Amino acid sequence: MSLDEEIIIYFSNNTGVDKENINRNSMFGDDLGMDSLDMVETAIYIEDKYNIELPVEEFDRMNNVGHVIDYVLKYRGDLGNHNSVRKK
Repeated sequence: MSLDEEIIIYFSNNTGVDKENINRNSMFGDDLGMDSLDMVETAIYIEDKYNIELPVEEFDRMNNVGHVIDYVLKYRGDLGNHNSVRKK
């Protein structure tokens, strides 16, 4: 299963939105109906699942599913410089 699929399934399971209706451009509030508590839970899930640090200020800049996927790819080491990986 790809990272995109994993994260889309997470959002589907936690928002009740069918996974076929979620893509990288799906907005947290408008498309997925997420509130601030959902956002905090998502940040904790991402940190625990992928063993990376997700600072609040960074997460506050994210507004769609693609931003989360790209962040995980970057800091897990799949994108960009391995020296910038933020491991917990």
